[in-house]
Amino acid sequence: MTASRLRAPWRVDSHNHVATYQCGDRIFAEGSEGDEFFIVITGLVGLSKEVDGTQKELHRTGPGEIFGEIAVISSTPRSASAIALEPDTSVIAVDKARFLYLVGQHPGFAVLVMQTLSRWLRNKGDDPDIATPTAELNERMRAGAPCTAVPIEDDVWQLRSRSRSCNSYLFKGRDRTVLIDAGLNSGFEALATCLTSLGLEPVEIDTIILTHEHFDHIAAVPRFAGRRVVAAHRLAAHKIANGDDFAILRGAFGEAATDFTIEMIVDEGDVIDTGSHRLRVFHTPGHSGSISLFRGAARPAHHGRYGSGGRQPRRGFRFGQYQRHDRLARDARWPRR
Repeated sequence: MTASRLRAPWRVDSHNHVATYQCGDRIFAEGSEGDEFFIVITGLVGLSKEVDGTQKELHRTGPGEIFGEIAVISSTPRSASAIALEPDTSVIAVDKARFLYLVGQHPGFAVLVMQTLSRWLRNKGDDPDIATPTAELNERMRAGAPCTAVPIEDDVWQLRSRSRSCNSYLFKGRDRTVLIDAGLNSGFEALATCLTSLGLEPVEIDTIILTHEHFDHIAAVPRFAGRRVVAAHRLAAHKIANGDDFAILRGAFGEAATDFTIEMIVDEGDVIDTGSHRLRVFHTPGHSGSISLFRGAARPAHHGRYGSGGRQPRRGFRFGQYQRHDRLARDARWPRR
């Protein structure tokens, strides 16, 4: 990767912080909190990890390459220390919001991130004493990372995950129960326990609505047995049906999942009626083929990309290139209990 790649379409803007370090200066320390990654402009950066009381160098990063992305992806402390190895080493710090935008909108940048993660995994494979962040996170989930039901209003909850699974949302209506996003397969037990605490079993979910196609939102869908219907926007449904692992980010989470079928397409202007709630669908591209669900006309009941670059539509906004579907207004298409 050369410095010229910084002039690619995914280049960062001047509002990102540029810093210069001298040889031996520490950019960040192993175990510190991190919500930004870095691009090397000039010089050389070494990444090292403490093993048995001594620093073990993992690899070196030069101009045009990135480092520090693991803490941003996993929302965990830094897995290694970063030290400047040459005089006048300059780096650009890019915050998490910009990172998510770049990954979602520029495939070339996403490939660069995957190449960097692959290099980390190769280095780890050469030394079994170095644990990867993915392994540590998976172990934390197997240990039973909790899921908390946070009430939003009557019969509406955010099912808040403390693992890499997304937060889910539950609408428990008179006629049907709707779950928005299913999370990771490894987080299903925690989510099921959360549902049980609300007096609901996973088999009682009538409909699962996927806000977009990313793996941390969809992987647990097959775990919901029963008569559930799975719904998504046509763009997300197309990527899931085609098994587009690059778009789904299947390889980013270090776990397997079973394929499933999208039975219903939702689109701009559709209304989801639970008998107690009316949720209007808005197509909000930005992070991916996202949709948002609005409770009434005043405020969002759920937005697929809170704070992550999804576009917030104006009231009454319509995307003219997409045809409206009224399927969700037809009770015959919905399972009832």
